[in-house]
Amino acid sequence: MPSDVEGIDVVVHCDRAISQSGYSAETASSVPLDSPYAREREADKGLVTVMPGEQRTREFLVPRERILSALEIRYDMDVHDEIDFLRLTGGDAIVVHTYTTNAGIFTVSDVWPLPATSKLSSLPEPLHELTQRALDACGSPSAKAP
Repeated sequence: MPSDVEGIDVVVHCDRAISQSGYSAETASSVPLDSPYAREREADKGLVTVMPGEQRTREFLVPRERILSALEIRYDMDVHDEIDFLRLTGGDAIVVHTYTTNAGIFTVSDVWPLPATSKLSSLPEPLHELTQRALDACGSPSAKAP
């Protein structure tokens, strides 16, 4: 599937595997988070940002029993850039955008909770368009956007 980046395709996995313990937003750092380099970039506050209020946290977990379905959207390139869409019980959903920053030193995740009353269109571009196209491609009723 074409992406928003010219010449780069998007790969969609309609049935993303979830561990028994649940889903954890991905993070990584090649430097200690208490190092001066990390502190200067506020990575010591956490590598997960819960949107839209930009609240920083060290981890974001969703228990397995809350997850009805999950899909993964990944750019077909060497740079780590992916979107996970989780359909939750109660009609809620979560979109997680994971990517690298600072020349690959940090892998960070931006988490967008979507309550049942929220619309997928509330996501910024290209998250909204890519997620909607992936949901359409998967065609699963359990993966339809709110």
